[in-house]
Amino acid sequence: MARREAAPPRPPDPAKCARCTRTIAENDAVIFQHGDLFHRVCWMVLIADACIANARQVASLAVERLKHSQQRASDTSPQP
Repeated sequence: MARREAAPPRPPDPAKCARCTRTIAENDAVIFQHGDLFHRVCWMVLIADACIANARQVASLAVERLKHSQQRASDTSPQP
């Protein structure tokens, strides 16, 4: 039986940003979070997106509560 030669080891894949998938260079500012690497700018975009989503949710809840409060006030106001 012929013996197979082992393939030469592959060099490791370059690290890539989990958000943009671009290669992370040695001089890039990097954030390591939950086992993933992010460019610092990409991480800041993710944080900003989360803050915007949260603000929209809070604003929507505030509008609902205001409508509910106005409805309760009109229901309990004395009729002339």
